[in-house]
Amino acid sequence: MRRAGAVATLTFALTEPEELSVAVYRLDGARVANLLSGTVSAGEHIVFWDGRDEHGGPAASGSYVMRMDRKREARAYSFVTVR
Repeated sequence: MRRAGAVATLTFALTEPEELSVAVYRLDGARVANLLSGTVSAGEHIVFWDGRDEHGGPAASGSYVMRMDRKREARAYSFVTVR
């Protein structure tokens, strides 16, 4: 599924409710946007990033990492944006 205006999309499924967070970072480790934080219900989920930083401004073109931190693991997905 793709949402209009979405720069990056993360799809995942949980078998039970779980505490997790999803955020976008620059390659230097600075957080650009916090997309999800808290308890997420069981089932399939889609998280979109619209290319904006935490202050609502557009993030610059470049390389980014979308990171999902869970109790049992952390996963990171890299991507590049071009404006």
